[in-house]
Amino acid sequence: MFILKILLLMAALQLHTQTDEPVKPTLLYLIPMVIISLFSGANIFHLLFVSIILGCVLLCYFLFLSRWKDGLPYYGIMIGGLVIILIGF
Repeated sequence: MFILKILLLMAALQLHTQTDEPVKPTLLYLIPMVIISLFSGANIFHLLFVSIILGCVLLCYFLFLSRWKDGLPYYGIMIGGLVIILIGF
């Protein structure tokens, strides 16, 4: 599951660098994770709650990456977001 998270997040980051728009990469990561969680037998209310929080975190992550396009803040946001998203969710 962890490798799948990494692959989906790298694909979302690649899409973000190409489009510079935060909604598409958020959905690229969120929708497959929700579908996988549904098939793994997660509680629907827990899944809904975690999906809303994860969607907000991902949207903020990609919005921040859109705002700061280079330099130290960009790399700090990228590394911090990767840690929070991969470890926290």
